[in-house]
Formats: sequence, C-alpha cells, structure tokens
Amino acid sequence: MTAETTGSEAEAAGAGTPPAGGAARDRAADGAALGDGRVRGGATRDRVVPGRAPVEGVVPRRAAGGGAGRRWAAGDRVLWRYRDNADGHVHICRPVTVVRDTPDLLAVWMAPGTECVKPVLADGTPVHEEPLATRYTAPRTTVRTRWSGMGVLKLARPREPWSVWLFWEDGWEFRSWYVNLESPRVRWSGGVDSEDHYLDISVFPDRSWLWRDEDEFAQAQRAGLMGAAQARRVREAGDAAVELIRAWGSPFSDGWEHWRPDPSWTVPELPPDWDRAPARTAP
Repeated sequence: MTAETTGSEAEAAGAGTPPAGGAARDRAADGAALGDGRVRGGATRDRVVPGRAPVEGVVPRRAAGGGAGRRWAAGDRVLWRYRDNADGHVHICRPVTVVRDTPDLLAVWMAPGTECVKPVLADGTPVHEEPLATRYTAPRTTVRTRWSGMGVLKLARPREPWSVWLFWEDGWEFRSWYVNLESPRVRWSGGVDSEDHYLDISVFPDRSWLWRDEDEFAQAQRAGLMGAAQARRVREAGDAAVELIRAWGSPFSDGWEHWRPDPSWTVPELPPDWDRAPARTAP
C-alpha cells in the first residue's frame, strides 16, 4: 500500500494484516503491551478520551524547533496532500480534522466516508491493478472517491521523512500502525503537502514489523521517478524508522491506539480548489 491507496483498497493491500506463520520481523519478547493498558514491567499507559490526544507529556518533547507560524486548533479542517513524483502536481488530497498541532507533532483524523482525490489510470482503472512494469508510466488522471471502512489517524513530526498511520477494525479493534515513508511535510495555510516515497513498513501490536511495497520502490527507480541518491536516502530513512520501532519509541509507545474521535466532529468536505497552489508557511 502506498499513499495512493484509498479506503477498502488499503485493507485489500494488507495494511493491517500480520503475516502468517510468524514471518514478521523482530517479534519482541519483552515489554509487549498487555490488553489492560499496562506494559510488562509495571508501567501504565495513559488512557485517551474521545476527541483528545494522549495526556500531555506522553508525546516526548523534542529540543529542535519546527513548524513556526499559526497552529491549528483541535477540530480545524485542513488538507493532507501528496504531489506526483514526476511533475509535482497534487494527485492525492484528503480532508482531515486536526487532533493535535504542536511544534512536536501534527495529528489528524481522516473520517470514514471522507471524499478524497486519488490517481487512477486514464480509463478509470485503479492504479494497483496495472501490471508493475507499467504502473508508473501508464497515463493517469484523478478522481473523487469516498474513504470506505474505518477512518485513519495520521501522526507526523516535523522534518521526519515519514508519517505513521493507525488502522482499526470495525468496533475499534486496533489492527496496526503503518509507517508511510515520504518527504517531510510542508505546511501551508490550508494544510500540508508531501511526496510519497513508495516504501512502507507495517507494525503490529506485538511489536513485529515488515517492509511493504519493496517491489514498487524498485519499480519507481526503474521508471526514473527516483534516482539512486534519493533511493539511498529513502532506504536510510526506513532503516531509521526500523530502529525507532525496535526501541518502541514515540509514537508507538504513546497510547494513540486508545484514542477516539470527538463524536461531535462531522466529516470535512473536499473543497473545489483542493489542488490550489499553497501559500507556504513552515515545515
């Protein structure tokens, strides 16, 4: 699954499905989360109430700055967008609701039923149905579509070359985290812009993890959408994310899987000018 995947396609791509037979890597024996909110060793997780982020102090504070300018308030609506890797036009747009916006973290909620924009082939065929060899060279267009299934909580820290998405089953049974490797998001007055880097990582509640979309990552290089130097940087970013997973650092240890959206929030609308040029503010 890449950032292009929408709704039920994300589930079809196995974003939250652990591999069979214990094939996931680095299954942790110590410190695994217990079902009652505790972790082995006696620590207690802070529970999260609907519409609110984990208790202040759970998300570690970083010494570095980042994200100067106006902060969004919880409940504000912004756009989470991705630019095409070839020519830079906006080809993915998702209206989201702000959960938290601080110098250390941007957390947003994409609600079920959200109208989004995604790329498809020129004849309307979903991108993932195109053979890999021509997936990134076949002509494309964009369409509006609704996000189906459960919503997605997205977490991003300034200047980090990935965002972390949380997936749930029906009934709020937590499925997995998904590390989407991407360029650090650029803030503008109406939201954030990024560029997907194809390679991703699934992370499961037992702390096991595995790479995703390595075939698409390789094909993007063959198609000329990513040079050798950039590919090396993306792989290094992925390795850094893996080290964070192995250490069970933030946001995996922050209790976000217990978060629930404010029931008063409505589904944000997709604006007519969803692809407008941004007035940029800060990373």
